[in-house]
Order: sequence, then C-alpha cells, then structure tokens
Amino acid sequence: MPKDNKKRIIHELNFLKSFDEPTPDVFHKIIYKLIKPYFEGKKVLNIGCWTASFETQFKDDDCQITGVDISLAALKIAKEANPHCTFGAADAFCLPFEDNSFDVVSLFMVLEHIPKNTEPQLFKEVNRVLKIGGSFIITTPRSELMGNIFDVAHWLVGHRHYNVENLRQMLADKGFEFEKLMLKGGVLTNLSIPFFYLSKYLFKINLYKKPFIEKIITREYEKDGFRDIFLVCKKIKGNEE
Repeated sequence: MPKDNKKRIIHELNFLKSFDEPTPDVFHKIIYKLIKPYFEGKKVLNIGCWTASFETQFKDDDCQITGVDISLAALKIAKEANPHCTFGAADAFCLPFEDNSFDVVSLFMVLEHIPKNTEPQLFKEVNRVLKIGGSFIITTPRSELMGNIFDVAHWLVGHRHYNVENLRQMLADKGFEFEKLMLKGGVLTNLSIPFFYLSKYLFKINLYKKPFIEKIITREYEKDGFRDIFLVCKKIKGNEE
C-alpha cells in the first residue's frame, strides 16, 4: 500500500439527505439482473456501496454481502435498510480485510470517482482480498464521443470514462483476466444524463426512479450498446507472483 494514504483516499461524494435513500433506481435493477448469478452462494465485497440501494435487492438471495463506503451518512441509511448485510466505513485503497477473504468483489460505478491514475493501486488491493479464481465485477462509463459530451460530470469535475483495452491492460498487470465483457446503454441514456443532474440538484428528485424513464432505460439496456462497460474479471494470480 502507498505510505501516504491521505493522497489515496476517495473524496466523499456530496450526500443529499432527501435524495439519497436506499430504494433501487433503474441502474441498480439492471446491474442486479446482470450480475446476480455471480453472487449466488458467494461471499461478496461491494466497494462504494453508498446507501446500499443495490444490496436492498438481495434480501431473499443466498449470498453474504459486505458493503464498504467512506460516507458515514450513507452507511447509516444502508445499515438501517439492510439488516441482511454487513457494512463498514473503509477506504478502498486500504481495506480492513484479510488476504483472500472474498469470492467476489464488485465495483459499481465507483472506478470513475477515485483519484486520477490510482486505478493500479485499487486493483492491487482488490487482488489482495479476493480469492484465486474469484470474480472482480466492474461497471463504469466507456469513453465514447456522445457520452463524453453529455456526461456533465465528465467535463466539470473530471468524472472519467474508460477505454476497454486500457482497462484490460491495467487489470492484467494486477493479476486479472477478462472473463466477460458487455457494453450496454446508448443514445437515450446519454441524453438523460443532463436532465438527471438538473432534477437532482434543483429538485432533489431521482429521475431514474420514475416509471416512464425506468421503462425507456431498461429497454435500451436489454440490447447491446456502447455507453457503459459491464465487466467480469477473474483473479488468476496474486500480487506477489
């Protein structure tokens, strides 16, 4: 781990009390359907769980989920809504778990928020806590022209988008290989992003929890797309090898 952990801490996102609650939005539901088979019967670590809107969907599933985040406000809500899971405050670059502790580690729309150029350090730490042969599941925005233009956070606060081959190389360098790659989402999702931010910060309304929007986005994500990367990797070697 880096000696100066202060430089590696993920900056806490802005918590909006009336906006951030544990009801899943359309993207939580989409991710749940895509990755549920990888969680069944497994010991899972979800990094960057926030208010655990994703975990809420696993109340009746056979898996053991631990969620970590750095926001104490978000974790308070996560714990109250999800007694079937375990939660704790933790920096992703210094996870408070033993080596080879988990069957699955997930990173849902978190990678783009960590400090720039720290991906290798994060992947190294994930490798440490994940068992050999275990699954590392990542969702993150793909670098493509339309998404780069319409994602307001991309050009305002450096919300990063990723090239698939660059991501493949970074992961390979830390002991992972691609097992399954899906590209999802497209034009309608990209067009919705500015409206999402407007509704969030002006009205504290989550546009992606509205039935009409949910229906449109769900239909788009049922097909192959180009906006978001859904990636399942396998740990094939440890950091020491």
